[in-house]
Amino acid sequence: MPPSEVDYLVIGAGARGMAFADHILHGDPSATVALVDRRPTPGGHWNDAYPFVRLHQPALYYGVTSTPLGSGGRDLASKPVLLDYYADVQRRMEATGRCHFLLGHTYEGEGVCRSVSDPELSVVLRARKRLVDSVYVQVEVPAMRP
Repeated sequence: MPPSEVDYLVIGAGARGMAFADHILHGDPSATVALVDRRPTPGGHWNDAYPFVRLHQPALYYGVTSTPLGSGGRDLASKPVLLDYYADVQRRMEATGRCHFLLGHTYEGEGVCRSVSDPELSVVLRARKRLVDSVYVQVEVPAMRP
């Protein structure tokens, strides 16, 4: 469970949210971060993508700065590689003791994060420095639509 206050509260544990948190954690050795995501694992829309989908750009240009993705170069990483990668990045971030993930929760505003599986459960997190909305673009894959 994350603390009740962090420096940065990031909505979304997809590519943008993870890259922002990585940058903050490596740029400020005292900063604390919490990432909130409705999905049970990090990786954003890659959790919903079809199994055959691959990156449309070289892995060299994707992921977080501190951890290279795939075999580097022009590698077009697959969904399983990307999800394993983001799980590894999550472990590395949490190992700092300054990053916390609240997965399976939606952000409802005013610091309220509500459980997806049990709407009666909620957590209140306050951002001392900044609330970062990394899901404002709302990437949607066909599998997410009726």
